[in-house]
Amino acid sequence: NHVHTSFRLLPPASAKTSTGCINWNDEIVLKLNNHEFTSNDTCDSMYGCRTAHLDADMIIRFRQPSDTPYTFKLRNPDGVNSEGCIRSGEQIRLTANDSETSP
Repeated sequence: NHVHTSFRLLPPASAKTSTGCINWNDEIVLKLNNHEFTSNDTCDSMYGCRTAHLDADMIIRFRQPSDTPYTFKLRNPDGVNSEGCIRSGEQIRLTANDSETSP
């Protein structure tokens, strides 16, 4: 049996627009698809039932989202300062926002 997990990349609540194109260096909220777990949690947030945050041990964990969920930036894995839309199938490096701390 193969176990897979799927995610969605969503704009943070502070985003001015959502063009459908995710650009290099954009801030995103990483959402775990709702069908990936079973829980009695309510999913009232616009971000669903679970979003990623970086804990004190620098481990990405999923929890019920707050009104301002933790955001990550999408970087080029080669360290190149890329611009424009990220194309389907391109590799990314997910980096934590330095200004955020997670309880």
